Amino acid sequence: MAVRLLLVAGAPDDAILDAMVCHPMLVNRPIRSSPRGVRLCRPSGVVFGLLDRPLPDGFVKEDDTPMVAQDG
Repeated sequence: MAVRLLLVAGAPDDAILDAMVCHPMLVNRPIRSSPRGVRLCRPSGVVFGLLDRPLPDGFVKEDDTPMVAQDG
């Protein structure tokens, strides 16, 4: 089941924490903010659309998995 939440800018910490308690899947989701928008980046390849520049060659995730942009 997909969960869609909207928290407005300046939402109180209690509202954010309540959402995390009600929907624990939010806790393990990297959030990326850039001039291109804000996204929950799971799977991690979702982040490519928000980056200002391509990843450097040989970039690996924290678990040593190579990260390759969707376009190659």
